Amino acid sequence: MKKLPLTLLTVACSFALTACYSSGGGGGSTEPPKIDKAKSAKNPPAAGSNSSTNTSAKNANSKFFSAVNDGFATKESTLLSGVILNTSGNGSFKGINPSKNDDLDALDIDGTKITLFNVDDKLREIAVENLKTLSNKDLDPLANKKLSGYVGSQGQYGERGLDFKAVRYGVAIINNVGHPFVQGFLTPETGNISVRGEYYYPIEAKGSFKYTGFAVYGSGNDYKQLTSEVIADFTNKKVKVDLAGDATKLSFGGDINGNTFSGTSKDGIETKGAFYGSLARDVGGVFNYAKEGKNGAFGASNKRSDTTTVTEF
Repeated sequence: MKKLPLTLLTVACSFALTACYSSGGGGGSTEPPKIDKAKSAKNPPAAGSNSSTNTSAKNANSKFFSAVNDGFATKESTLLSGVILNTSGNGSFKGINPSKNDDLDALDIDGTKITLFNVDDKLREIAVENLKTLSNKDLDPLANKKLSGYVGSQGQYGERGLDFKAVRYGVAIINNVGHPFVQGFLTPETGNISVRGEYYYPIEAKGSFKYTGFAVYGSGNDYKQLTSEVIADFTNKKVKVDLAGDATKLSFGGDINGNTFSGTSKDGIETKGAFYGSLARDVGGVFNYAKEGKNGAFGASNKRSDTTTVTEF
């Protein structure tokens, strides 16, 4: 398919989004949902779910959750929400809330400025169907540091142009210390809101949806790329994440609470994430596998309807 010029496409998309928002091919929501104020309160966990007390107790005693929960404290859709993790070899974490930064395509890690995607990256679709490799050219020229890592992702222009529009994720490795991160503009829990010229409609109330994307996994200065598949079961309020690649397979998930989710899998993998963009178009999060001494981040988009029921993770 022939690509439209970026300026023309942007104008066309703006008119299209104002008229009607589509949540993607394959049977996703095709129009903004009507809000019933009487039903806008948060739904309780589904019967038989693992959520509630056990998960809360595990999370309360976790260094990982202590760090990431502060990062996800920003709930406004008009501010960046997520977390940038500062990892260390002793299993401790420090979480940085990205809300003070107003640029989706940049990171600020303790004063170190990193450009995730510049204009040329976007025009060349440098991170469509893969992750961009970070290097010192993405670092503030005045920073006397070494940068490596990965960042994703970008949606294709055309039908898939809305994929990954509201979220960025990956790992920034500064002087051999890994910083897994996810940041973006949250899906509203209720009501409609204008976010940088685009109307965001609220999160799904029910149904299951599949997302696909990428992930990073490792420790220190050694992270590898994986693929990600995410199932969000809004009826049962659960998320399941499967990562694979390079002889690695990981499966974990969490309980949905509004527009975020968190949980600890049977294998002990901890995760915290959120839904981003209009109608939960994108999803992303960070995770920690203490048993392996590794951590990472994931993102997924290309939302489409699915029949999977998530009962455990």
